[in-house]
Amino acid sequence: MKNLLKPLTSNQKWLPYAVALSLAALLLLVYTTRQNTTYQTQKVTRGTISADVQASGVLRARRSANLEWLTGGVIDKVDTQIGEPVVAGQVLANLRMDSLSSVILVAESNRIQAKKTLEDLIGSDTAVATAWNNVVVAKHDVEDAQNQYDAMVGKRAEPALNEYLQEDIDDAQARLDQLEFLWEMFYEKLSDNNARKMQMIVNITQARQNVSDQIARYNWFNGKTDPDLADKALAELNIAKGRLADAQRAYDEIKSDGNEEGIRKAQASLDAANSTVSMSLIGSPIDGTVSQLAMSPGDVVSPGTLAAIVEDRNSLGMDVLISEVDVVHIKPGMEVSIMPHSMEGESFMGLVTNVDRSGRLSDGVVSYKVEIGLVDLDDRLLSGMSADLIIRLANYENALLVPTSAIRFVEGQRIVFVNRAGQAVPVAIRVGALTGDLAQVVGGNLEEGELVILDPPSMDGFDPALIQ
Repeated sequence: MKNLLKPLTSNQKWLPYAVALSLAALLLLVYTTRQNTTYQTQKVTRGTISADVQASGVLRARRSANLEWLTGGVIDKVDTQIGEPVVAGQVLANLRMDSLSSVILVAESNRIQAKKTLEDLIGSDTAVATAWNNVVVAKHDVEDAQNQYDAMVGKRAEPALNEYLQEDIDDAQARLDQLEFLWEMFYEKLSDNNARKMQMIVNITQARQNVSDQIARYNWFNGKTDPDLADKALAELNIAKGRLADAQRAYDEIKSDGNEEGIRKAQASLDAANSTVSMSLIGSPIDGTVSQLAMSPGDVVSPGTLAAIVEDRNSLGMDVLISEVDVVHIKPGMEVSIMPHSMEGESFMGLVTNVDRSGRLSDGVVSYKVEIGLVDLDDRLLSGMSADLIIRLANYENALLVPTSAIRFVEGQRIVFVNRAGQAVPVAIRVGALTGDLAQVVGGNLEEGELVILDPPSMDGFDPALIQ
């Protein structure tokens, strides 16, 4: 049997050494390449950064009324138009009498009869009606005097209420300070006939009155009643009671049982008929402006048909949802910039008016409703317009700043890669305020002047243990 193990030739003896040398050269090439990698960097500096929260929403009036028909028929007259101001109780439209249901027609007939009956009863014995009116007025005067006296000598609030009373004063003062600041910064320089300036004067006046009212309320709860004022209030109460007794005695002397009962029944019938007949009318329950009109003379309507929408433009604002991370920084009175999508380049001033204390969960995220009130009223701003907004939180000066593009997330923590001696070294940081391009560093192992890498190595296979 032949020996299969042949001795190595001289060239074959050097083969293992050649392979080892090749591997060493390859490793050296990789190491040298990594050492000489050129990174795009930016120096860590200090500066000022503004913290804000951004959101989007839709403008809406907080006080509005959707006016619907309560009965069916054909519209007779429409006494308003879009954009027209209206007052509470104003009748905007009515239905034709010949198109109303029998129930409404009967009520109208009853209304006419009840009104005539009431006028006849009062006219037949004016003295009785006058005497009864005197009794009613005297009763109201006694109630008012009693309330005034009780308010002076009655039990005041517990001391624990003082904290809430002081908060009301602080909130009112903060609102006034905010408006006065806006006045000095923007509005005082405007011409006297500028609508926005005049509106701001009204807002400031109301805010000052609110501060005075809150202070007076606090003083009432914490002050002591002046004995002279208490004696005066008691005297006025006794006088009111005497006048009531006189009015009642005069009424009892001249009243007629038949007239008294008849007047009350006629008034009740009139009130019931008026309530039913009013179903054929559209009236505004609030002061405001007609923002939508869905009716014209001759239209046939049924119960529930929308007739108009009235909005109080002074209550125009926005409701936005803010995440639980950001909402903890938002307080009522904070300044807001509102930028309608339809008015590119324009911004309108607003203020945070309320922050909900109860959140809502959606897709695993908890958000809170924040209400924004519009300060800059402009006729071009309409309910339903979409807009972006920025809530100004605070300015941080001398803050350590890094580009947001350099920040990476690893196992729940933020890191940046720093070029140290040509090496991309991962460094942990804690971030405070954020803008679109910069982040405030509030903790970690990053120093001013270091170079953060904007294009760090791939995170594939990254070992978190390397983080410094």
